[in-house]
Amino acid sequence: MQPGPYAPAPPPGIDKRLIRPPAWWFLVAGLIALVGVIVAVVVFVRGMVAYTDRIDDLERTWVPGTLSVELTETGGYSIYHEYRGAYDGYRFVDEPEVTVTDPSGDPVTLDRYDTTVTYDSGPYEGEGLHTFQVDEPGTYEFVASGGEPTSRIAVGRGIGTGLVTAIVASLAIGLVTVLGATALAIVVGVKRGRSRRAQLPPPSYGGWGGPAPGWGGQPPSGWGAPAPPTGWGAPPPPAGWGAPPSPPAAPDGPGTTGIPSHPGAPGAPQHAPPAPGTSFALRSAPPGRPPGSAAVDPPSLRAPLDWSRGDRPLPWSHGRG
Repeated sequence: MQPGPYAPAPPPGIDKRLIRPPAWWFLVAGLIALVGVIVAVVVFVRGMVAYTDRIDDLERTWVPGTLSVELTETGGYSIYHEYRGAYDGYRFVDEPEVTVTDPSGDPVTLDRYDTTVTYDSGPYEGEGLHTFQVDEPGTYEFVASGGEPTSRIAVGRGIGTGLVTAIVASLAIGLVTVLGATALAIVVGVKRGRSRRAQLPPPSYGGWGGPAPGWGGQPPSGWGAPAPPTGWGAPPPPAGWGAPPSPPAAPDGPGTTGIPSHPGAPGAPQHAPPAPGTSFALRSAPPGRPPGSAAVDPPSLRAPLDWSRGDRPLPWSHGRG
């Protein structure tokens, strides 16, 4: 579709160097998001590595059996029951009875796990059995009796704390950095849009700085006259647009009815002039008469107000001799 004759001119060019803030802030936002994602992945991987290392570092003994462990740090520790299928929840083995004595020989209070804690790392598969507190460093004695001979007990720090910390930290770092980078990109985009619009000239009636049409919808001088419309039902171009006038209609030829054209007009039929004093109208010769002869219309065929007929006097000649 071709544009109309009054289509607005395109907006003027904008100097991108004047738009603030610069476009490289989008690159900064992308780098922040990328670095945040990388750091989150690293934290998660390190947490998983620490999780598997903590499982490998547990002290173990077969059931039934006795285990002496040197605990150099105070705090909470855990006792796990390891057997095949523990991670999947297959409790087809009996739990062993475990007792613990501190370096002074006093029994240590054991607490049952409130929730199900299982792990599966390499050749080790187990579930949480008891937790206890170490108030003084030293050698602790663990005695496991009963239970399934193919199972073991493992003693050490709780494995779930480090894994949960790594998962939460990685999610927090990833979300904070990605959301922060997104917010920065949005702010930069809004400010750049305002700066770009500030460079545009105010719109006028004729468009982006273009001349406005004149009165009556006519284009201003210098635009040129628009092409006339084409197609079915299109009106003819108005007079004065440079189109030549239409030629006059062809005069009546011989053998037609009506008042003949002026004898001097080009192409007009030539008739013999009427006799002096005759005011009747001439018509072409009817069939049976020689060409060039004239006939008077009977009164029944004359128009009521046809003053060119000879049988009716002219209104301004009434009363004259």
